[in-house]
Amino acid sequence: MYGRLTDKEKIERFADAERVQLQHELQQAEHEKAMLENRISALLQEFNNKDMLQTSVFYQEAFGLFINGNLEQALVVLDDTKLQAKKIEWQHEQKKLADTFLLKAELLQLKFDFESAARQFDEAIEINPDANTYFAAAKFHQFLNHFQQAEQLYCKALSLASSNDERAKTLNNLSVLQDLQNDYSGASSGYRESLGIYRDLTKSNPQTYLPDVATTLINLGWLLRYFTLITERLDTRFALLGDRCIEVLFGIRSCYGTEMQFTPEKKSSQSNNQANHGSDKKILFIQKSCKSFRIHNPTFKII
Repeated sequence: MYGRLTDKEKIERFADAERVQLQHELQQAEHEKAMLENRISALLQEFNNKDMLQTSVFYQEAFGLFINGNLEQALVVLDDTKLQAKKIEWQHEQKKLADTFLLKAELLQLKFDFESAARQFDEAIEINPDANTYFAAAKFHQFLNHFQQAEQLYCKALSLASSNDERAKTLNNLSVLQDLQNDYSGASSGYRESLGIYRDLTKSNPQTYLPDVATTLINLGWLLRYFTLITERLDTRFALLGDRCIEVLFGIRSCYGTEMQFTPEKKSSQSNNQANHGSDKKILFIQKSCKSFRIHNPTFKII
């Protein structure tokens, strides 16, 4: 008898536990149902305010299935593969529209309407902010000597470059810009990196990229020639500049490596003392003469 009571108690405890579990599951289901109803209500309210004529065919088809209770079929219509294909198609259309704005910008430049052209470049960037669009806008502002804006646009194009070709041409043009702003260390580094990329590209397509190798070599060569002329002028004034000339020479050499060869002659301490007295004036003279050389040798080429 005792054993039967024990079994009955066990059954009752089990039934109670199962009942509690079922009640918990029922409450959870009711909560989820309420959340779903609220979400559907919110969606329907959102759809009521939407102009369906302004939506895609996919959107309209899936929405119709959803309204009729066919949620799974609606999701089939919105298959990831279909949506990705649509996304690529949309991106192509965006690029075409941006290219149209770029064309208008180029035509406006022929009329010397640079203000309107600048707006077209801004529109193109807003529509299709890729490396090529930023690159085109940077060339435009570089042409107008808007150096700061052009540099920002080139840097943005460089960060978005998706191919070696895009990176190389952006580096070359950015280096020209840095060169003109007296950032010679940055220009030298950019030219060398661009040259290395173009040399690699010529291995598979020499007909296309050999001209770019030549252009970059010309730019780097003019940069180094410029500094050769600077050092020659400095050497001739070594006696007047004294120890400060060594400081200037080694400052240049640290930026451009061992290609820059300096051969100053040793002078007496008395000459050096005389040079220090007027060295600031002499350095200013050299800076002006070097600047004059750059102004009268506009040989750097952008791509």
